[in-house]
This record gives sequence, C-alpha cells and structure tokens, in this order.
Amino acid sequence: MGNQDIYTSDTLLDDGTMMRKVKLYNPEIVEFDPTIAYLKDDYYYIYRGSLQAKDSVPDLPGIYFSENSGKYLLFDPSTEDEKMKYRYSDKISSSTANEIVKKINTKEVEVYVLPGIAKAFTPTIGEDDDILKRLMKRVIIDKGIDLDRYKSRFIDKNALFNFKQVLKSDSRLSMLLFDRGVDAFNLKYTIVLEEGSGDIVGIPLQKPIIISSDDTYQITNDNPNDQSDNDDDDGDNDV
Repeated sequence: MGNQDIYTSDTLLDDGTMMRKVKLYNPEIVEFDPTIAYLKDDYYYIYRGSLQAKDSVPDLPGIYFSENSGKYLLFDPSTEDEKMKYRYSDKISSSTANEIVKKINTKEVEVYVLPGIAKAFTPTIGEDDDILKRLMKRVIIDKGIDLDRYKSRFIDKNALFNFKQVLKSDSRLSMLLFDRGVDAFNLKYTIVLEEGSGDIVGIPLQKPIIISSDDTYQITNDNPNDQSDNDDDDGDNDV
C-alpha cells in the first residue's frame, strides 16, 4: 500500500514568509481565507482577492473572486519557476509549538498580524465621514495597516490614541492628525484648488492652485503678479 498524506490541525505549510494552515481545495467553499494554503493536486493556492476586469488573467497563480461572474476562479502555476515555488510537497510540516517558536527566533519565518484578525483595528468608511477621514481610512484598508504594529511611527502614545479615537468616532479628522497619519505611513499628498460651478467669488483663477506636502508635484509660481511665465524667451522686441 502506498504512502498517504494525512493532514491534521497541526499541519502547516511554510511558504518562505509565513506559516500557513492547510486545507484541501474544494470549489464548493463559499468563502476563502487569505491566510490558508489550499492544496490541489501537486500545488498550493492562496486566495488573492477580486478580479474586476472581465477575462483578466492575474500575474500570480491562486484563487480569485470574479466580480464579473460572481464565482471563484483557480489559476494554476504556468512557468517552471512558479511550479517549483507553489509545489507543496517540500513545504509541509506538522510543526509543534516549540518548533514554530524556534523558526521565528532564528528568523526562518516571519509572523504577520493581518487586518481583521484578532484585535487588529480595521475601520469602516461612513457616509458622513469628512474627506480627510475617508482618505486615512482608505489608506489603512487598502494597505492592510495594523495601527498597533506601527505605533512607534507616531510621535507619542497620545498621538496614536487620538488618531484611532477620531477614526472610530463621529468627529472630524483635523489637519494636524491627518498630517501625523501621513508621516507615520510615509505618504505624501497634493491639494488642488480650482473654480467650482456656479457663481465665481473674486477674480477667476487662471489655473488651479497646487500645493504639495512634499515633491509630489512641481509647485508653480505662487505670485499672481509675476508674469515671467508669459514673457517671450526669444529676445525679440514686440512692435
């Protein structure tokens, strides 16, 4: 009788960056977990999120949810490098707790706290959120940031506490807290002001006013009386 693989609750897969629990792939699963390695034939597959474009082919093999069909799609490894990387036969182990701790201590693997797991704070965007609060919430959600992992990037404990409390409450996010979030997440932003529709107040803006927190955009001349941009460069005298 040939060897048979047996997978228990202790079975883990080491993908080189984190230890994943394993499950056998079943197309009837109604919700896939991005932290699980799903085993099918010779390979393991990770749930990677949604495919929005119709008939699009992702860059990485794995499990995707098709926004177009409303179904989960499985994409196999195609190149030899991918087949070697996602072959699970040499990555499966039934590690004990002590073995896992040893691997972490020797930095063979890293442990990640994913948003939505345990006590990680994941904000929700509300209809009444002001624009600065919506921006910060989008950043935290899109980048998968666990604020407690990056508390050292805030100037002090109170700054992080106030930042989180405002995101959780109905209060508006001040420009001061917005700037602290931008600095903590190593981001930069640009504000563009231009004329709105309807009545114009004062003299119409000839071009949008652009102000950047860093070097995102080249800042234009702020002096409206400086006409040097309109001067001729060819040295000819106008008649």
